[in-house]
Amino acid sequence: MIGDPERALRPEDTIVVHERQKSWPIQELAKPWPGKTIVGTHHAPRPPSQAG
Repeated sequence: MIGDPERALRPEDTIVVHERQKSWPIQELAKPWPGKTIVGTHHAPRPPSQAG
């Protein structure tokens, strides 16, 4: 997939994309900020009884 649209998607491809996407919020959260920081995700909170 990466660099070759004719190749099938492999697990290694998804790892590369995940690492790239994960690095952005880590870098942003490392920057100094004078106020509070709030991080929103697309995951809804779960009650403690459903936690893994």
